[in-house]
Amino acid sequence: MDFEFPNPDWNVPAELNAAWDAGYTPFVNLMVGYETSPTRTAAYIASGAIDADIRAWAQEFAAWANDGNRQAFLAPLPEMNSDWVPYGLDP
Repeated sequence: MDFEFPNPDWNVPAELNAAWDAGYTPFVNLMVGYETSPTRTAAYIASGAIDADIRAWAQEFAAWANDGNRQAFLAPLPEMNSDWVPYGLDP
């Protein structure tokens, strides 16, 4: 999932419920730049520029988790050591 994907109020429960309702624990790669701009760097993210998007996603995830009654594995900004993600190789 992309933190900046519009409408996290739809995207988060729709995606997570698809796995959860089938009896699986969702595994979520949390990325940036995939849906909106491929130029997101680690410095851009660290600057706080997308903090509002991250908070919106987190609030929707918290609501979906239902006080811990549902869980998911979260992998924020995976594969940072590669060049196929916009924030990769950008210490």
